[in-house]
Amino acid sequence: MKIKIVAAAVLILAVSFLVACSGEKTEPTTVPSTKQKTTAESTTLSVTATTVPVTRPIMQGEEIMMVKPSEDSAMPETTKKVTEPMVTVAGNVYSDTAVERIKGKYGVVISEYKNIYFQIVGGQRVDVGSEITNYYYNRSGYKATYEELLPAAKENRNKYSAYISEILKILNGYRAEKGLAPLKLNEKLTVMSCVRAEEIAWSGVQGHKRPDGRNCFSIYSEAGFDEGTAGENLGYGFWKPEEVCLAWKNSKTHYNNIIDPRFTTIGIGVAADPDEDGKLVWATHFLSE
Repeated sequence: MKIKIVAAAVLILAVSFLVACSGEKTEPTTVPSTKQKTTAESTTLSVTATTVPVTRPIMQGEEIMMVKPSEDSAMPETTKKVTEPMVTVAGNVYSDTAVERIKGKYGVVISEYKNIYFQIVGGQRVDVGSEITNYYYNRSGYKATYEELLPAAKENRNKYSAYISEILKILNGYRAEKGLAPLKLNEKLTVMSCVRAEEIAWSGVQGHKRPDGRNCFSIYSEAGFDEGTAGENLGYGFWKPEEVCLAWKNSKTHYNNIIDPRFTTIGIGVAADPDEDGKLVWATHFLSE
């Protein structure tokens, strides 16, 4: 396989402002209450991307990686603590805190925290309700192959089809401003992008290295793309296509991928983080023909 890959950099978006590689601050469009990030990568390689690392390093000190919790930090199976009683019309109400472990996808374990409310009636405990208070995601056991990620990727391709179409329209608008031909949406590449977004969403690994440590461009060979010039733009925490596209445009390295005249086709992927906020992961993959 001969995939050529072209530059490297990382962009971090905070809640209140955008920090571009130049250090300039610009006010963003509507932003959620969580941190947003975008990352872009490409470089030039003439050998198999799955075995040779990127030769041009990411800009020092700018990449943010999600730290996965260790097994030692995992919460206990169950905990119980009787709180002080709450006086209600029906009498004293107490609560226990219970933790239930739920097996998520790809080896991720989800712990669901509940307050279980009860009363003592005739010397017996009577549960009167419950409330989910929090979730804890242990991603340290994440492991998934391309084939295992594929079904969810295909579902996301359909679920987020409107977002995918909007991103394509916006990015091609940026290219039109430079007098460049529009990128063609490649269906096979789009499914690959959805696989990439899905693995980022569930593993929590948000950089250009994949969860198993391989370079991000190894996914091209897994999807059956054997040669060409390739690039990857990523985004995390944006709720709308126009928000992540504007952030990419305002970053030199991301924008360079978008307007690179060598790129003729694009794959666009979206996936939701499994946490309760459902923060979205955005992935675009560029390829020359």
